[in-house]
Order: sequence, then structure tokens, then C-alpha cells
Amino acid sequence: MNLSPRSEFFTKLVIICQPVCSLKGLEDMTQLKELWVAECSIQKIECLERCTKLEKLYLYSNRISKINGLDTLTKLQTLWLSGNKISEVRVRLHDFSPPHSATLNFVLEFLHKNNKIYSQNIGHLSELTELYLSDNCIGELGTALIMNKQLKQLNVSGNPLFNLRETIQLTAIESLSFSDPIFKVCPLTHLCNYRTLIISQLKNLSALDSFPVSEEERRIAKELIKEKTVFYSMLRNRAYYHYYENMLSDEDDKQNRMSKFKDIFYNLKIEEIQSKGVLKVLASSIFSTLPKQLVPLKASGGGVTPLSVNLRVTEQADRTPAPMGNETSVMINRKQDSMEYRVKTWTLQEKQKKDIKAEKHKCILLEELSLSNNMLQSIDETFSMLKHLIKLDLSNNYINSVSSLSKTLLPSLKILHLDSNGVNNLTTLSLDNIPKLNTLFLQNNDLHSIQGINAAHYLTHLILDGNKIKEIAPCDVNKLLKIKELYLENNKISDLSFLKNLTKLRKLFLGLNKIHETEQLKFISYNTHLEEITLFGNPIIRNPNTYPIIVQQSPSLKSIDGCMVDPESII
Repeated sequence: MNLSPRSEFFTKLVIICQPVCSLKGLEDMTQLKELWVAECSIQKIECLERCTKLEKLYLYSNRISKINGLDTLTKLQTLWLSGNKISEVRVRLHDFSPPHSATLNFVLEFLHKNNKIYSQNIGHLSELTELYLSDNCIGELGTALIMNKQLKQLNVSGNPLFNLRETIQLTAIESLSFSDPIFKVCPLTHLCNYRTLIISQLKNLSALDSFPVSEEERRIAKELIKEKTVFYSMLRNRAYYHYYENMLSDEDDKQNRMSKFKDIFYNLKIEEIQSKGVLKVLASSIFSTLPKQLVPLKASGGGVTPLSVNLRVTEQADRTPAPMGNETSVMINRKQDSMEYRVKTWTLQEKQKKDIKAEKHKCILLEELSLSNNMLQSIDETFSMLKHLIKLDLSNNYINSVSSLSKTLLPSLKILHLDSNGVNNLTTLSLDNIPKLNTLFLQNNDLHSIQGINAAHYLTHLILDGNKIKEIAPCDVNKLLKIKELYLENNKISDLSFLKNLTKLRKLFLGLNKIHETEQLKFISYNTHLEEITLFGNPIIRNPNTYPIIVQQSPSLKSIDGCMVDPESII
């Protein structure tokens, strides 16, 4: 990372959506207080040991798999690690093994009294108040956050979390999120009385899953939990009573059987019966009084070992090798009467490719080409040979301009992925050269306008989520007469007049925009075939008349914000 010679005096550095793969170069920025390296390709937290004054660190939407390198950042107050590949938040206590039944409060008290040395990846950040770990692969929190006593805001939505036990011990939390409109929900949100339990246990909580917590709701939650505690205590006591009753009954039965056994044994001894006869009688007596035991069945079997497949040409026709990991997967068809082969599908994901000129001899008859997660910065003349290409995936590269695509004729292309590239202008994208294009992915780019999209006359699916679009003029989309699904979530749109000409639209996604006025809803009535729409995250949903107006204007509507439409209950 090449920075200014005076970078050692920087207090704030912002790097977003750039081809940065490492934090090397930040070693000498000792005055840094706020650092943003987001939507890049960082794989490891490193080179921050000397940045001891750092207070805010934003590393979201990268490829970080472990939380490390934060040992010296003791002044850190804000940490954003959302959208990475983190699988654990761990803590390790040296020379300390708490009892199996120990609570978090017990662990804290023990550490405070004995000053045990501990090493962890987040717990030593004593001044941390805001932590975002959403959209990762964290399966449990465990005791990792017990030392962060100042933690006020925690977002872990979009993680496979199933257990509430550790969470309700974070008593200082004021804002907690297991589910929000941007990321997926955690499985634990589907637990019975999930919200009620958390509100009743966390006395300082003011917001849960972005919804405020009122004092009235807290009072009701505590009363409900108290009632359920009494009810389940009664059930537990009743179960204990039956258990001990049965146990005493079994004990009496056991003593009776033992007395009977002793009587038989001593009678046989007195009568001096032969040992063989004694054993015979004893055996019959014992097995008649003991319960029958199940005989375990033994089964043998072997595990399934991964099958390694190497691609090679054989005499068999239409042979398709199975793809392994990120390796190149190819489909090969062999003609019956010749030695000519056709490569139909080619995948080169995460191969650090900067161009494909060296591979162009393999591309002539391609039907599907995936070059996602590479380092492509432009589209060269190599693509002009792909006359049979149907699907092209260029997502997660560094293509901020698509001007070179305007010189390329792709007569068969139907599906094009250009998402997560930093594309900021579509005016140079000559869609006339892609006459059969019906699906275009442009989400998570830097678009402010979609001028030039009108040339795609056969477009049926258009995905524009996560851009910076403020306005769409009706003339920009008046020729998209076949569009059926339009995705515009997480933009800045406030005017819906562009919907007038989209008469065949079936699905419309407008969540997380800037729609304020109910007058804009009249434009939805032009979409007579509309079946699904989203408006969550817009100021307009605060108006209680919004949903009834939409249902009244769109009789064909089946779903609003993910909920099935029942006209009788809404209007």
C-alpha cells in the first residue's frame, strides 16, 4: 500500500472498494485514530501493532477469517467486521479450568480476585463500545465477550447462532441485533418467546433488532417470564415427585427380590443339594427376578471417502467430470466420428487472473464462463471471440468501466454478472451488441444513474441493489417493455414515476430507499400484473395508510415486504 510521505501524521484514513489485499504500509501511521479499509480483499488483520491510538476500525466486506492483530489496540471503541468469513470469537484463560456448571459471573469474579492472565482476540479491548460481526460464520459466542464491560452496541445478525445462554449475560448492552433488514436472521430468533426472554433479562436494553424497547414492554415481559417460571417450577417439582416415588417403589421391589433370593439360597444350602443342582436352581431364580436386558446389535460399515476426479479424455462420449473445490470445471462432449472436443463450461474463480489472453484458445466454443473473484480491471478483445457464450460472470473484480464491452459483439449472451465491481457509468455500455440479454446483475456498484440501460429491449430481470441511484427518469426505462423483475433496494430513490411504462412488471423491490410521499404510490397502479413488492426501510411505511393504498391499487398483489396479502384484513 503506497501512501503519502507524510502519512505518519494522518489521523484518519478511508479506503473503500479498492484493489487492496493487505494492510502492509500502515506500520508507521502511529497517529491514526480512525481507519476504513472496506469492501476490499483484505484476508488478515496485520501491521497495526504501532497504531496504538486507533479508536475506530472499519474492516467490513473483506475476506478476513480470523480476528487477530488487535493486541495493542487497547483504545479501540468501534470495530466493524461484518461481511467477512470469521468462524469463531474465542477466549483462552491460562491455568484456569472453570467447573462445568460455572456461570459467566463466576468466571468474571474469579478473574477479578486472582488476576489470571488471559489471551483472546476481542476480550482485551476494555474500551470497546460498538461491535459489528454480522454476516459471518460464527456458530457461538461462548465466553468471548465477558470482559468487554463497556460494550453497548452488538450486531451479530446473519450468523448461525442457536443459543441465547451467553447473550443474556451481557448486561451492559443497550442495542442488540440478531436480525436486521440487510443481513439474514440468526436461527435463535425463531425460538419461542425469544424477544420476551431477552428484554426481561437485559435491563439496559433500549433496542432489539432495530426496534425500540419501551418500559411497558419490559414490564410485560418480566411478568410473563415470572409466570412461566412459576409454571415450569411446578412442573419440575411434580416431575421430581413422580421420579422419587418411582425410585422408592423400585427400591422396595429390589429389596423384596433380594430377600426372596436369600431365602432360596439358604434353603438350598441347608438341604445340601449338589452344586450343579444348586447352580441350576440359583440361575432360574435369579433370571426370573431380574428384568430382561436388551442385547446391543453390532453393525459394521465404512465411511465415505472423498472421490478424487482427474479430467482426461476417454473413448466414452459425453463424459462430465465432477468439479472439485475451486478447480477448473469443464464439460467435454466428444463427437462420434471425429477427435474434436468442445469446452462448454469454464470456471476460473479466485485464480488471481488479470486477463484471459493466455487462455483464449480454450474460449472459442464456450457457453458459460465464470471469472468471478479475480483481479480483472477491464474487458479486452478476447471476449469478441465468444460467439456462443450464454452466461458470463465477472462479479467481484475491479472493472469500474465497461466501455470496452461496447466494442464486443456477444450475439448469444443472455445472463451477465457485473456486480461488486465499482461500475459507475453505463452510458458507454452498448447493449445493442448483446441483443439476447435478459438478465443483468449490477448490484453493489457505484452507479448514480442507469442511462443507457434502455437498449436492452429483451431484458426481463434487472438487479441494481446497493448502488447510489437517486433518480430514474421515465425515458431511461421506457423501452424495457419485457421487464418482469426489478431490484432497486438500498438506493436513494424518492420518485416512482418511472414505473409508468413497466406494465409487465411482476416483482418490484424498493426497500431501504427515500420514498416519503404517499402520492408516489399512484405510479404502482400502472403495474397491473404486480405480484410482489417491498417497501421496508422507507419513511413512507410510517404512514398507516400505505399498505391499504397499495393493496387497493394492485388487485393482483400477493406479497408486501415478505408477508402474504389478505385484502380483507388490511383494508
